[in-house]
Amino acid sequence: DPAYSYPVKVEGGRVSYSGDGSFDITGHVGDAGAVSVAIARGDQKASASGRLSATTGAGQWSGKSASAACSGRWEAVRS
Repeated sequence: DPAYSYPVKVEGGRVSYSGDGSFDITGHVGDAGAVSVAIARGDQKASASGRLSATTGAGQWSGKSASAACSGRWEAVRS
């Protein structure tokens, strides 16, 4: 859902969150575009993996908190 959009920065192969808020996103992008990240906010934790090209990307994510677990698909576009 485009209503849930978060700005993420990729620089020098490192992935980080570039928006306001209490998210902590860390990860890396390999030479072939494979991406792997860890996301945390309080007791909520998630991981995501997939592939990025120069302009788009997609992959899967899964997460959990103390009371629930969830998963889904992510998509990225370069702005």
